[in-house]
Amino acid sequence: MDSPKKYKLAQLANILNSLDLDEGVRIEGPEVDKTIFISKSASGIFAVEIRRSKTHLNTNVYADIKYFDSTEDLVSFVKSIFRKNASLFVY
Repeated sequence: MDSPKKYKLAQLANILNSLDLDEGVRIEGPEVDKTIFISKSASGIFAVEIRRSKTHLNTNVYADIKYFDSTEDLVSFVKSIFRKNASLFVY
């Protein structure tokens, strides 16, 4: 099985615009303890899962789900969390 290809945060808008229904994006960054998973529905809506580690509260992980209908809004949201050095993986 091939490993997912790694991209830079600057490529996110292009990746989202060309994302197929059977693909997804995982975003990780060293500066925050979060991972974002993005998928796209047939209607063009993006589902975004934000997973956060809460080790300081003795729980493993919790997640929030958000929905975006605009690539621009989603890119702005991601950049507000991952300011730099984020890695994107398309799978």
